[in-house]
Amino acid sequence: MASKWAGLAALLAASNSAFAVAKPISARDALSPKVEIDYANITGRINGNIKEFLGIPFASAGRFEHSQLYTDQLGEFDGSSYGPICPQKTTGSILSMNSSSSLILGKTSTAIGPVVGALADTVFNTIGQTRSEDCLLINVQAPVDATKGDKLPVVIWIHGGGYEVGSPFTATSETDVIRGTVPNYNIGGLVRTSVSLNQPIIGVSANYRLNAFGFSASKEMEEAGLLNLGLEDQRVAMQWVQKQIADFGGDPDQVVIMGESAGSWSVVAHLLWDEGEGATDLFRGAMALSGGPVMVEKAERAQPFFDNMVERTGCTNATDKIACLKVADFDDIMASVNDEGMRNSRTSISGLDLDHPFDGKHLKDSPHRLAAAGKMASVPLVTGDMRDEGTLFSLLAQLETLTDEDFAKYFKDIWWPKASDAEMAELMELYPADITQGSPFDSGVLNAVTPNFKRLAAVVGDFSFQAQRRNLLAHYNTSEQTVWNYVTDVSIPSAGLLPDLGVLTHLPVLGSFHAFDVWFYMFAGLPYGLSKNTNAYQATAISFIRTLSPNNHGLDLADWPRYSEDGLETYNFKESGPEVTKDDYRVEAMQFFNDHPDSFLI
Repeated sequence: MASKWAGLAALLAASNSAFAVAKPISARDALSPKVEIDYANITGRINGNIKEFLGIPFASAGRFEHSQLYTDQLGEFDGSSYGPICPQKTTGSILSMNSSSSLILGKTSTAIGPVVGALADTVFNTIGQTRSEDCLLINVQAPVDATKGDKLPVVIWIHGGGYEVGSPFTATSETDVIRGTVPNYNIGGLVRTSVSLNQPIIGVSANYRLNAFGFSASKEMEEAGLLNLGLEDQRVAMQWVQKQIADFGGDPDQVVIMGESAGSWSVVAHLLWDEGEGATDLFRGAMALSGGPVMVEKAERAQPFFDNMVERTGCTNATDKIACLKVADFDDIMASVNDEGMRNSRTSISGLDLDHPFDGKHLKDSPHRLAAAGKMASVPLVTGDMRDEGTLFSLLAQLETLTDEDFAKYFKDIWWPKASDAEMAELMELYPADITQGSPFDSGVLNAVTPNFKRLAAVVGDFSFQAQRRNLLAHYNTSEQTVWNYVTDVSIPSAGLLPDLGVLTHLPVLGSFHAFDVWFYMFAGLPYGLSKNTNAYQATAISFIRTLSPNNHGLDLADWPRYSEDGLETYNFKESGPEVTKDDYRVEAMQFFNDHPDSFLI
C-alpha cells in the first residue's frame, strides 16, 4: 500500500514540473496555445501539464440588468491572465467593526476582527486583483494536449464567498513555488491531477456578480424582475459552455456543475431553476459541497439594505430608484455594500446577509419548499458537508452570545424573528449548553473558547448547511436517481503514516471547518504525498465528472455506496482513509429545523 501511495505522489509531483502529454505539440503551441471560438481567436498560456485560456468575456450586462451571451467580435484576444474580478465587499473593515452603519448588531469591540478580516481578504478577495463591474469573464483550463474533437468531460466550478466576495481563483494559487503549502481555490488543481491519472477533464470557472450588484433584493427589484442576477450570470456561463466548449476539446453533453458554500447553494438553485425544466440541456450531473436548499424569506426582508443603498447614492427622491442607481457613483454603492453585515462577522451567516430570494420567475418559491415538493431536476448528485461547518462563522459571533440569555436573543433578534418563544426554547434544549456536545464535535471539553462558542457553532453549522443537505436528500429521487452522500473529517495530515489520535490530531478550535476541503483537498492545496484526503477527494471527484460515479478511479479506496433513505450510507473522508458510515448524527435537532421551516426563514 505504501509503495502505491509513494508512486502516485511521485507521479503527481513530476506532473507539476513537466508537461505530461500523450501526443506531441509544436514548440510554438507549447509556449502560446491558441483556440478559435466564434467571436475571438484566443491565445492562452501553459501552466504545468495544463493550458489555460483566461479572462474571456462570456456575457455582457449593464448595472442591474440581465446578462446576455457575449456577441461582440474581439479578434485576437490575450487569454494569458485572469481579468478583473467582480466588486467585493471589504471584509477587513467589516470584521473589525469599523462600519458606522446601524444595520449591524455589535456590542463589544475586539482585536480579532482585523486579523480574521485580513485572512478572509487573502483567501476570498484575492488581494491585489483588479475589480470592475465589467467582470463577466470565464476561464477554461484543459490538458495541454486537448484539441477540438477530443470530447473530454467538463466540470463547471461555481465559487463560494457568501454571494458577497470571491472569485474562481486566489492570488496564492497562481504561485507555483508555494503550491502545496497554502489554500488553493482554483479548479486547475483538479484538472492537473486528472491529467496525471490519465483521466483527463476540462475545468471551467466564471465570475458572477456579487453583493448588491448581483443579489440586491427589494420590492423595487422584484417588481422590475431583477432578482438573482448573479444566478442568471451563472446560467449564462453554462449556456456559453454549451456553445463554445467543443472548440477547447470538451464535450457539451458531458458537463457536471460543482460548487462549494454559496457555490453549492447555487448548484442546488440550478437544480430547482424553472422547477428543473431545461437543466439537462446544460448539465448531466451535480456536486453540491456544503450547501443545500436554503430557507429564504421574500425579497422584502432585504429591503433595509436596498433602502440604505438608495440613501447612500442620493436616489431617495428619484421617481425610478433603479434607474437612478444604474448611473449612481460606484463608490457610493460600494459604501453601502460595506455597511452590511458579513457572514463571518458578529452577525454571522444570518438573515442580515444577501441570499438568493425566490423571485417568482425562475425560483418560484423558497428553495426548501421547491425541494420538498420535488420540483427539481433529477440528475446524478454528490453532496455532503464538513463535520464542523459552523466554527468558522462563530469566531466573532460568539462575542454576542456569552450568556444563555444573549444566546437566545441573538438568534431570535438577528436570525429568526418569526420563531415563537416555545420554538426557541425547544431549540435551546436540542442544542444544550454542554460543551461536550458542541462543535468541534467529539472534542470533549476542548475548544470552548467562550462558554457558548461550541454551542453556537453547532447551531450555525447544522442550520446553515447540514439540515439543508438532509432536506435535499429526503426529497431527492433517490429510488430512481444515483446520489452519493459524504462527511469530511480534518486532522493533521500524515498520509496515514501516523495513527489517528482523536482530538490530539484534530485541528484546534475550528475542527473540520467550512471550506477546508476545497482549499486543501479538492484543489490540492495539500498534495497527495501529504494528505490521503486529497487523494480520495480528487480521485472520486474526477471519476464522477467523467463517469457519473465516484467509484471508477482505479485506486485502492473503499467503495462509495449509493445513498438510500433506509441505509443512510455516507462516505466519511478521513486521513486514515475513507470509510462508510451512516448519516444518523443529530437527527432530532436538524429535523426540528426542517419540520418548522416557516419559523426559521432567513
